[in-house]
Amino acid sequence: MTVTSVRYKTYEDYLHSELSPDGNFRLLSNGEVIELPPEDEENICIATGLLLALSKVVKPQRLVRTAATEIQVRPWGDGRVNRLPDVLVLRPAHIELIKTVQKSTVLFGMTAPVFVAEVVRPGGESSASYCRDYEWKRQQYQDSEIPEYWTVTAIGSRSLS
Repeated sequence: MTVTSVRYKTYEDYLHSELSPDGNFRLLSNGEVIELPPEDEENICIATGLLLALSKVVKPQRLVRTAATEIQVRPWGDGRVNRLPDVLVLRPAHIELIKTVQKSTVLFGMTAPVFVAEVVRPGGESSASYCRDYEWKRQQYQDSEIPEYWTVTAIGSRSLS
């Protein structure tokens, strides 16, 4: 995880910034921006499978997204004020509202997405990833009034520490 030298006063300033489209960035509640490492390959495969399954039942299909739409959240645990869920299902009203923002983002004041799923790796209860994936994100999505939130555990052949 890399902390950039960039600092923003507001979430709107962050949204209108020129951050690299190839980067995976999160804004902290203190205005600092962190860049996260790329997603794990197994997680991407699981999220893609879930996307394909949801696309068969959700219409129009453009409402189903994978890690392309961030959600503004209240800081919890790690101080992040935005999340990029692995899979989410938007509401039709989001499509028009998102056009007014430079990035595909569900902001405070918008109706919550219908569904969010996070694909996670198993880890011990004392690990930072456990707290982030099973406690902090859950609390943030609950506070955002997202009606359906799944934590999908990726159990692969590799062992994780």
